[in-house]
Amino acid sequence: MSFKINDLVNKVTGDYQIKGIVRSVFTKCNGETRLVVEHNAEGGGSFLHIYGPSNLVLLTEDEQA
Repeated sequence: MSFKINDLVNKVTGDYQIKGIVRSVFTKCNGETRLVVEHNAEGGGSFLHIYGPSNLVLLTEDEQA
């Protein structure tokens, strides 16, 4: 799957799931794609996390609400 800036995504791997917005897509020196996703923090504000594409799924319009 190809992601782009401003896509709404859900992190689906690991111990937790969290929705976020893709803020950057880049390629590492070895050719692997990475995405910077902004998540809303529970206490206010937000934080950024870097993921590989296999950790994320694109949200459908119904899931975005």
